[in-house]
Amino acid sequence: AWLASPDGDGQALMAALQEFLPNTFDFFARVLDMSAAAISRQDIGQGLVEVTFSAPVDYNTGVKSYPCTMELLGLFDPLLLHARHPTTHGLLWDLSLREGRMVTKGYVREGRLAYGDSVLSGLIPQWDDQGVFMTDVSVECSLVPLGLSMAAIPFPFMRWRCSLERRGR
Repeated sequence: AWLASPDGDGQALMAALQEFLPNTFDFFARVLDMSAAAISRQDIGQGLVEVTFSAPVDYNTGVKSYPCTMELLGLFDPLLLHARHPTTHGLLWDLSLREGRMVTKGYVREGRLAYGDSVLSGLIPQWDDQGVFMTDVSVECSLVPLGLSMAAIPFPFMRWRCSLERRGR
């Protein structure tokens, strides 16, 4: 919420994360080059703010903590994940891994996650009466078995309907 406010500052937020959530910051530093990470905000209008986090993936450091995961991630470029409204397909959140850089983007309104495009722009997702939130998660990716300099093998578009329960299970 603070970053989405008019006084929000991405550099100050990064410093606060490092100071007040050192274990979380250290976890991300095992995979990402946090010294080159950036958080930014852009006013969309009508109280809606786009918040973006971007950082280079540090494969050399990541392979020390997560060797198999980092090896697997290195095989995909691009790897795109999107969370969308199940009927209107309005964007809620996305993450991309492309050419060694991770970028994640979401929208905030009134301090809460909101839809950022389509007819739902600015609408805040809600839990239904049963404590369930529905979203579609899609994945687009290409396999690059011989690195970025060789031809990529595109995978088919994949989409899953996700039912998230507030109480967990």
